[in-house]
Amino acid sequence: MAKKPTTKPTIFISHINEEAELAAMFKTLIEESFLNTVKVFVSSESDSIALGERWLENITNGLQNCVAMLVLCSPQSVGRPWINFEAGAGWTRGIDVAPICHSGMSPNTLPIPLQLLHGMQATDKKKLQEVFGLVADKLGSSVPKVNVDALSKDIEVFEKAYMFEHGIGNALVIVGLKYMRILEAIGEATAGEITEVPISLQAYDALEPALEAVEKLEGSVQFGFIETQMLMSDGPRGRIIRNGIVEFTPSTKLIGAAQQVMAAGNMQSRQ
Repeated sequence: MAKKPTTKPTIFISHINEEAELAAMFKTLIEESFLNTVKVFVSSESDSIALGERWLENITNGLQNCVAMLVLCSPQSVGRPWINFEAGAGWTRGIDVAPICHSGMSPNTLPIPLQLLHGMQATDKKKLQEVFGLVADKLGSSVPKVNVDALSKDIEVFEKAYMFEHGIGNALVIVGLKYMRILEAIGEATAGEITEVPISLQAYDALEPALEAVEKLEGSVQFGFIETQMLMSDGPRGRIIRNGIVEFTPSTKLIGAAQQVMAAGNMQSRQ
């Protein structure tokens, strides 16, 4: 059975599922700050769409009834069809649509048409206060006192974890595509113990940029090539072949990231 139409003004938060945690931060603080006189619609929250209800119908109702929209914009979200569909619906209705940029996205790097809207950086305390000013304007109320310092810090924590998850994932995908045995070794390793994988110098040279990206994102692991053998290939134009090992000591979070990448899809090794 469908819910009865709410009499509370609705703020619609457009987001992708991977960013539900951030959407929930805004939903909770907005509703609590305005003493539950406003409803914040978040499609990933059970109180926005109850068990058994029609998902698309509820989103459509939310889009039709909302008085303003917040769009969570990251490099991962802005290319998703639903984000652009929902933002476009708000634009067409002529309501305020505010892009909130986070995790590597900024207002000046937003794609068109989102860049045409008045966007903000999620950790900007002054701009965060303006979000609550926008809601107050729709309610015809005063702006409540909000601890934007705490909200900004919570967003920074979310961004750090989110960017690591997506950045390290992309880097490890490249590692796996170039030399699957390295990715498998990371996923099967024991945290804190030295791991060695046989590899030729030629293969290591091709792999090194991807390994450096993993080092930069992870922060503690280091990959090194140790030469163990040098030989001449057969034939009149024999060439020197240098073999060795890649040595590294993985962390728990790097092992977990590698396991997630391997579980997510089938990658064909180019080794």
